[in-house]
This record gives sequence, C-alpha cells and structure tokens, in this order.
Amino acid sequence: MIKVRSMMARWDKQVKTYFYLFAVFIIFWILLSIATYFLLVRFRQHLTDFYPRWEGSRAALAGENPYSPEVSWRIQKTMFGRRQESYEIMQHYTYPATITWLLIPFWILPYPIAVSLWQGLQLLLLLLSPVGVVLLLRWKLRGTVFFFLVFLSVFGFRYPINTYVLGQFIPFVLASIILAWCGMAINKPVIIYLGLLGLLVRPEVVAIPMVILLLHNWVERKRGVVAA
Repeated sequence: MIKVRSMMARWDKQVKTYFYLFAVFIIFWILLSIATYFLLVRFRQHLTDFYPRWEGSRAALAGENPYSPEVSWRIQKTMFGRRQESYEIMQHYTYPATITWLLIPFWILPYPIAVSLWQGLQLLLLLLSPVGVVLLLRWKLRGTVFFFLVFLSVFGFRYPINTYVLGQFIPFVLASIILAWCGMAINKPVIIYLGLLGLLVRPEVVAIPMVILLLHNWVERKRGVVAA
C-alpha cells in the first residue's frame, strides 16, 4: 500500500511538472508570436517560405489540386503582384501532400495569425534545440557558457535567424530530430513516433541523420526502437 501511494505521488509530481513546462512553453510561444507579428509580419506580409505551403494546403483542403498552375499563379500574384517569368525562381507548391494533414491547425487559421504563430514557434524551437542537445549529451556547462552557447547557436550566424525571418521549416525539423533522438535515448516509442511524424514535414532533408540514429540504435541492440 505504501509503495502504491509512493508511486502515485511520484506520478502526480511528474504530471504537474510536465503541465508547468507545457504552460511555460505556450506562454513564450504566444509572446514570441505577438512580437513577430509587429516586427515582421506587418511588413513582410506574404514574402515568406510559409505562404506557398499555406496557400497550397488550403487549396488541397478545398478540393483543389495544390500542384496546379492556377494555385501556383495565385501564390505568385499574392507574393509579387504578378505571374513570375520562366527565368525566375518560381514560387509554387512543391511539397509532400502529408504536410497538409500534419500541420492542419495552421492552414485553417487566417494567414496573419498562422504565419505569426509559425514564426514564433520557429524562434522558440531555435532557442530550445541547443538546450535539448546539451541535455541529451549530458554536458555540464556553467550558466554563462550555457547562455553563450544558446545565444551564438541562434544569433552568431545569419543562417539560423534567417530561417525564422523567412518562416522556413528547418527549425521544426531540427526539433523533430532531437525529439526522436530523445525518444531513442530513453527508449520511449511514443516520443519516437512524434519525432518521426514531425520529420515528414521535410523528409528530404533528414534522411542521413535519421539513418545514423537508426544504425546507432541497431548497434546498441535496441531493436524495438529501430522497429518503431
């Protein structure tokens, strides 16, 4: 009886901890999204990598072919006010159809809200991804070193922060890799599933790291993880 009560107390404590962490995550996400709207979205409007996916996915949900010329022309006219010429880098929907269902909450929202939430999420994931890697590698860093590691990982070069400014999908994919890695490290198939689902947003850019992770777990004889 005492053991049961002890287990229930630990479970209750874990649930509360996860709830508080989730609440903090949501609060920071909302704050970053509001800041993104006033700093970026109002000025850049549809000039993001997010917009073609938003327009194409909404077309798919409405029963249209997102790969059709009509949808492509709609994307180009909204972004540039005209159809693009053949010699330009064409903007159109060229993404796996799975993205329509994986990120459907963003597609059903009005564009300004959707892109603000998306870019706010990307910035938050950029900040959290180095934290996740440090925890997984079990590095013991002093506070100042840890702060500069996170700061320089995001703001030290223009490429990470550009993924946020342009509304790209790489931070989401990176966070999904780390989530799958975490699931493999603690042998939790559900977490692995969630990470792998997130990777389907951009499967073409994660083939090599995923193969490395799976081979590592195969060598470690974690057959269940590889099967998952």
